[in-house]
Amino acid sequence: VVSAAVGTGLSNYTITYVAGTLTVTKAVLTVTANDKTKVYGAANPALTVSYSGFVNSDNAADLGTAPTASTAATTLSVVGTYPITASGGVSANYSFTYVAGTISVTPRLVTITADATTKIYGDADPALTYQITTGSLAAGDAFTGNLTRATGGNVGTYAITQGTVALNSSYTITYIGANLTISTRAITVTAAANSRPYDGTTAATATPTITSGTLAAGDGAVFSETYDTKNAGTGKTMTPVVVSIADGAVVNMAANYNVTLSNSANGVIIKKNIKVTAQPFTKVYNGNSASPIAPVVDALQAGDNITTSPVQVYNTPFIGTGKTLTASGLVINDGNNGGNYDVTYITNTNGVITAMAVNTSITTNINTVQYSDLVTFTAKVIGGAPLVTGQPQAALSVTFKVGTQVMGTVNLFVDPANTANLIGTLSNTQMVEPSPFGTSPTGQMAPGSKAVTAVFNSPDVNFNLNTNPASTSITIRQEDATVDYTGDQILATASSATTTAVVTLRVNVSDITVTNAAGDAYPGDIRNAKIMFVNRDANDATISGWLPVSTLVNAADTKVGTASFAWTVNLGSATDIETTVGIIVDNGYYISKNPSDNIVVTVYKPTGDFITGGGYIVPTLSVGSMKSDVGAKTNFGFNVKFNKSGTNLQGNMNIIFRRTESDNIQHIYQIKANAMQSLGVNATNAKRQTATYVSKTNITDITNPLLPVALGGNKFLHVNMIDNGEPGSKDSISFVLVDGIADPTVMANIIYSSNWLASKTQMMNLSGGNLVVHSGFNLGSPPAAARTATPEITLPVQVVEIPFSVKAWPNPSNNYFTLRVNSTNKEVVELKVYDISGKQVYAAKGAANRLFTFGSMLVSGTYIVEVRQDGKRSVHKLFKN
Repeated sequence: VVSAAVGTGLSNYTITYVAGTLTVTKAVLTVTANDKTKVYGAANPALTVSYSGFVNSDNAADLGTAPTASTAATTLSVVGTYPITASGGVSANYSFTYVAGTISVTPRLVTITADATTKIYGDADPALTYQITTGSLAAGDAFTGNLTRATGGNVGTYAITQGTVALNSSYTITYIGANLTISTRAITVTAAANSRPYDGTTAATATPTITSGTLAAGDGAVFSETYDTKNAGTGKTMTPVVVSIADGAVVNMAANYNVTLSNSANGVIIKKNIKVTAQPFTKVYNGNSASPIAPVVDALQAGDNITTSPVQVYNTPFIGTGKTLTASGLVINDGNNGGNYDVTYITNTNGVITAMAVNTSITTNINTVQYSDLVTFTAKVIGGAPLVTGQPQAALSVTFKVGTQVMGTVNLFVDPANTANLIGTLSNTQMVEPSPFGTSPTGQMAPGSKAVTAVFNSPDVNFNLNTNPASTSITIRQEDATVDYTGDQILATASSATTTAVVTLRVNVSDITVTNAAGDAYPGDIRNAKIMFVNRDANDATISGWLPVSTLVNAADTKVGTASFAWTVNLGSATDIETTVGIIVDNGYYISKNPSDNIVVTVYKPTGDFITGGGYIVPTLSVGSMKSDVGAKTNFGFNVKFNKSGTNLQGNMNIIFRRTESDNIQHIYQIKANAMQSLGVNATNAKRQTATYVSKTNITDITNPLLPVALGGNKFLHVNMIDNGEPGSKDSISFVLVDGIADPTVMANIIYSSNWLASKTQMMNLSGGNLVVHSGFNLGSPPAAARTATPEITLPVQVVEIPFSVKAWPNPSNNYFTLRVNSTNKEVVELKVYDISGKQVYAAKGAANRLFTFGSMLVSGTYIVEVRQDGKRSVHKLFKN
């Protein structure tokens, strides 16, 4: 440090002092690592250093950090020299110079001694082990490699040598050897339990087994055994035999093995399995299961033979494929009663039984038959009967058809005349079509040749019906019919100036059984008939064409039908025409061409009272939609007459009848007249006076008199009566009720008829009461024109402006006539009837536009009816059958 300068004139200066430095450097200190020695595997000794260069009496304690020595050598560092270095000194006054030292590693001494060992021949060598008998191994070190022994595998002693056992180069090893000893291998050979088929020898098919011990690996052995007998049986003694035990090509059985042989009593010689194999076969069904061929038998042992040959059968006797064929019945002679054989029967599932062919047939008892008559159909299956009792037959039943119509089905039975066949008979089958009428199929009973077939039902598959269905043919002829004409037989034109009239041609057509039941008792359906009206006077010229008989007179009776045709007749310049009309039944299922059915229809130009009664009847043949109960009373009371001027009918009629309805209650019905239509009286015979009466009525249910039920009006009541004098029990009466002006002769129109007999309403005697008929009509002489045998009315007809026309029907009639006058005139209508001799037989009066019913009392014949009203006149010719 510079300060306190002294000098001249320094006061004239500002003095700045700048300091300088004195540097003290470190002394040099030499540090030397000290040399060391150790054995491989030992820990390093303590490492030390030496110093050179301390000053001022300093020592290691005066250093800030004393240096240390270190080396890379470790416990396992191999033999060699390794450096020791010093470092790490720290001091403020010394700098360090380091000098290295060394550490030397020397070898480690070890003595190992092999362990003596043994093994059995053929076993793997045991591990060759050893012991360290002096020295030791450094931690973590181990020997490498193995001890070895002298080669050889047979029984003997083999030296154990060091072989490849070694340590690393830091050891010095001293080896002490030992021996491996191989001893004999013990095995027990036991005869195996053997089971083999009988073959006539004692040889066994099994190989004895080593039941104790084993063969050495790589060694081979051949063993065998034998039975004590050759016959089949159990508990046989089996004796083992060692043929050889070999080690490669050298047999060392005596040197290397100790063998023990053991018998067995478990030998079995089983019966030889002989297969009897069923063979596939195809046969025709014959009712049994036998197969015509034999099964195939395996070969027997030499010297044995078959006593009884086997057979084979099907599992079922019935048709089919894949049938199982089963064999059985083999008997073998082997000198031991067959005891050396077991027989196995092998089934076969390829058997086939095919169907047995049979023939079918169908016959009828007649080749030609009328419609509706009886036919017997017979079908046969030739050879179709069961071949064995309880087995199937060729078919169960047969259905007979005519065309497409099924006539019936019957079961098939064994034919007693030939028990190999089946037969089915449908006896007395009526040749009619299904009911109700028109049910499909239709037309199969129409006349002509028809195919007849027999369809065999439920055919059994075991039979092959060569023909199904079987067929034949039959010819159907038309059935006979009868006709009953009910249409117009006499009809006037509307006036003398009119030249045409429409005639109602009507006929009832009946099955022949109606009139000849003894000759033909099997009716058909008359609706299958067709009729035609022809003009016999003109070579049977057609009048109507073919008309179907589509309406039944009685809906419940299919034997009687009706058909009609409106025929327009033109008189031209003639005053009348009498035409012979023929009725032909043909072109359908029925036929009738009888000339006796002809009728005469006359068409011409018109040129020219009081009844009372009461009582009852007891109907038993009532018909109609409201027919009365059988045996129930019908009560009546009436009084009908004309007014004083004779222009109007007046009076009343009351009828009560009884009927049980669906409610099981007998109802009481009342018919009351409310508009009189006409009254006709024939009083020419004082002992037999007749009357006809028509009136519009109402009908009422009066079962409960306090609550009557109206059932409607506009019903027309037709009454016919006969007064046979006293007492009243000789009198008779009939009632018919219809809707409106419906024809009371057609049963389908009838609401109530008191007595329906022979297809019409007929009078019946009173059971109580009386009828009285009085006539004030003029029954004097007829007009001159009416007295001729065939009256021709030629009186001029007064032409008036008021329309006037008369229609009467049916004509001819089997019962009574209905007549209606159509007119707008309110004057009374008078009606007079004359027989062919001109005698007046009936008269009636009534209002126009109402019905007159009469004629039930008239005998068969021709009648002239004269109708008058206020100067107008109409004449008609009527015919009563």
